[in-house]
Amino acid sequence: MLTVDPRLLDAARESVNFGLLAPIEPLLTIYGAGAESGVYTDPNGALIKCRQFGEVLAEQLIRRSGTRFDGLKQFERIKALERAGVLTEAAADALHNIRQIGNEATHSHLFNVRAALRSVEQCWQLGNLLRLALAPDDQRPRSFIAPRPPMPPKVVEPGDQEQLDAINRRLAASQTELTETLTVLDAAKTAQAAEAEARRAAEAELADAQQREVAVAARLAALEQQLAALQDSGALASREPTKVSTATGSTFSKAFRRRPPLNEVQARRVIDAQLAAAGWVVQDYADVNPSAGVGVAVREFRLSTGFADYILYVDGKMVGVIEAKREGTALVGVEHQTAKYSVGLRKEDQLAAWRRGEPLPFLYESTGAETRFKNGLDPKPRSREVFTFAKPQTIRSWMQQADERPDAPTFRARLQHIPELDPKGLRPNQIKAVKGIEKSLTGSRPRGLVQMATGAGKTFTAVTSSYRLIKHAGASKILFLVDRNNLGEQAQSEFDNYVPIDDGRRFGDIYNVQRLAGHAVLGSTNVAISTIQRLFLMLQGKDLPDADVDDDVDGELVEPESPVDAVYNPEVPPEAFDLIIVDECHRSIYGRWRAVLDYFDAPIIGLTATPTKQTLGFFDQNLVSEYTYEESVIDGVNVPFDVYKIRTEITEQGATIEAKTVVPVRDRRTRAQRYLELDEDYSYTGNSIGRDVITEDQIRLVLTTFRDRLYTEIFPGRSAVPKTLIFAKTDAHADVIVEQVREVFNEGADFAAKITYKSKGEGNDPKRLLQDFRNSPSLRVAVTVDMIATGTDVRAIECVFFLRSVRSAVYFEQMKGRGSRIIGADDYAALTPDVAKGFKKERFVIVDAVGVTESPLVDATPMERDPSVSLEKLLQKAGTLTITPTRRPALRCGWPSWPRSSTPRSPLSWPRPRTASSSARSRSGSPPRATPMPCSMPSSEEGKRRWPTSFTMASLRSRTPSCAERSSTSAGRRT
Repeated sequence: MLTVDPRLLDAARESVNFGLLAPIEPLLTIYGAGAESGVYTDPNGALIKCRQFGEVLAEQLIRRSGTRFDGLKQFERIKALERAGVLTEAAADALHNIRQIGNEATHSHLFNVRAALRSVEQCWQLGNLLRLALAPDDQRPRSFIAPRPPMPPKVVEPGDQEQLDAINRRLAASQTELTETLTVLDAAKTAQAAEAEARRAAEAELADAQQREVAVAARLAALEQQLAALQDSGALASREPTKVSTATGSTFSKAFRRRPPLNEVQARRVIDAQLAAAGWVVQDYADVNPSAGVGVAVREFRLSTGFADYILYVDGKMVGVIEAKREGTALVGVEHQTAKYSVGLRKEDQLAAWRRGEPLPFLYESTGAETRFKNGLDPKPRSREVFTFAKPQTIRSWMQQADERPDAPTFRARLQHIPELDPKGLRPNQIKAVKGIEKSLTGSRPRGLVQMATGAGKTFTAVTSSYRLIKHAGASKILFLVDRNNLGEQAQSEFDNYVPIDDGRRFGDIYNVQRLAGHAVLGSTNVAISTIQRLFLMLQGKDLPDADVDDDVDGELVEPESPVDAVYNPEVPPEAFDLIIVDECHRSIYGRWRAVLDYFDAPIIGLTATPTKQTLGFFDQNLVSEYTYEESVIDGVNVPFDVYKIRTEITEQGATIEAKTVVPVRDRRTRAQRYLELDEDYSYTGNSIGRDVITEDQIRLVLTTFRDRLYTEIFPGRSAVPKTLIFAKTDAHADVIVEQVREVFNEGADFAAKITYKSKGEGNDPKRLLQDFRNSPSLRVAVTVDMIATGTDVRAIECVFFLRSVRSAVYFEQMKGRGSRIIGADDYAALTPDVAKGFKKERFVIVDAVGVTESPLVDATPMERDPSVSLEKLLQKAGTLTITPTRRPALRCGWPSWPRSSTPRSPLSWPRPRTASSSARSRSGSPPRATPMPCSMPSSEEGKRRWPTSFTMASLRSRTPSCAERSSTSAGRRT
């Protein structure tokens, strides 16, 4: 273990710059103090000690962050820390500089006071970052106190004067920084008075520091032998690595990368820049000119209650106050100061106030890194965090609205006067959702979540709510965020074609609905529709192409590698919208795009069918209404589903292609195919199919099984393929599936099509294909990857076919929901050739060929439409004319309908959903394709062995069996 002479450490602790590091690592204090004391008397030794300081600090970072490192060189340490993301670019540059100039001092005998002073300062900066990372409760801004020379340096050579001037400039800058750090701005004195007081304190501290430096230098000189022994002891090599958890290492790394907090003077500079970016003219009190612009921010404004950091003028009228604080200050605790300033106008300033005799309404507190805002015109006003200051033009519009409606001067105030909802044309769940949204907004809740089953009318609900908020609450702009760009077109259509009951005109004829394009939101826009990706690009200042002709902006669910950061854009300021509605909000709000939503100062309403814990957490557990899929089926809003499973040996067990087999390999980017002879066995699992390996024979086998059982088991009595949506793993996988569907069903190109984002690049318009799938009876099968997975409304879909696994329960529910939509009988008959008029879509089927419904993450249990109904009650329902359509087949057969559970719950439970069990193996010498084996269902004898209790039938689907099936199985029933 490393031992340090206590006298050496005691001497080093007296250092004004490095003494605070002693509890963290004594060597940092000793080397830092030694370098500091020798800047002028021994610059060569100071540079060497700085290098040693850098080595110890790098070793500390490696140990505390858990960074993997096995070398001995400082260069390797720094590179390892860079790769691990522990160092910022500036910190890495500082460590490299200390290392390089220290090596030069060691090997080239460098004596340079200016370089030594710079290295000591860089050591302090790195040590301060380490201190802040390990002391979260002590984030006070501190300044480097540059050591003073014991006597004025002499100019001996021509180059000395330049170096001396540089040193003097740095010493002066150090004193200025210390003065700023010690400056305490408050209402009792002007900034000039506070600065003069801080300057006197800085001079006193510098004098004390100089005396301490002399004492430290003398004590360290007396202990030179101990210091030399420590340097030769191989201190770093003697350290044993400390094991840290990944979470602890990550937390430390993030803390070390964090910028040191700003002092109050520095924070004001940032605030000045933010005000200027928002369009404010920033002036000193001595130079005040309220007519210099639409908005003027005056610093150090004298009030009867003290000095306000900033007073805000709009159109020459005083309207607001800004209280500035140093970074790290809890702003909620200083709201009383802002409130005090808002009522502190002197008599001679009262005439310039917007509303005489009333407090200034628009109040801000800011550190430059955090800003809070309170609108005093709101009912029960309270502050909230905002991204930055509102533009003067925005405040001007708020003033105009307040003058026009003194009884309800703000959007939040007008919400209190919104009329009662007329329920005509709305389902009960939609009425509940609209009222829940308005109640949440009226209560000034910043976020609220609507849970509504897929297909139950979420968008219609959002349009109804938007119409009421625009008409009755005066909402100027509402942002409607969709999950995908193609859903934006669908949302715009719903907004445009909505006809409110109190106005015979369409919404699109009354208000302007815009899909975001260009570089800004049009002033005439009432509803802006966008994806979060397009919105982010607009905030970045990108000029967006028209959404109707460009889908590449959104891509195919392209996620950034790390969370994005929002940057201020005056064309789209944070106050641009009065309300944000996020459709299918689970995909964006708490992920890597969250900063885009946090940028805006507007309440957020989320719409989702499948809320997760993260979603509920983001919305502060404020679930304003809830309507589940089960409830929607009971109400006849959606249709229930059945599950039909198809299994192959390859999907269950994977396969191995033996070495020396020649296999086709296709380039994913160019789609060029070549042939490759395998050098070794290649094994793959079922999860790899569709991504790494595409087995055409396996796909053909599954589709053939589907075709052969389609009209006898899946949709008995039908003669045409129902509208089927197949989910593929990749675009290449989708291409093969489309080809195999056409081959297996012996149909042409208009029978099956791929609908993905990449279809456009292949010469097919995905929007047109989607319209054909929605409206044409000829296109029966669509294959997609993600484009139709959420939100897209194709009501005639009766079969949702999984040829890909799904890791997210939320995503599975969205995909499942593509088949749950109800459809009118006439439309159903027009789009489904073998369905007679008057019949309705009563169910859809999930065809599971990859085991997705068996995952513990998803709920794929078919519902019991009317569970546990006895024959007696069934007859009673018939006699009172209350029998449901789902019970009529059971009445005709004299047999109650089967429970719809997909998995047995006890030895006496019903059989599992029907499974077509097929096998496929790869054979030696064959390409990576599945070879079909006979598809077989268990015989009746097998059924007896598998289900030795209630029934001896071969297999049952979880759908309601037909009359013929009941007849064939009833003989095996035990009594």
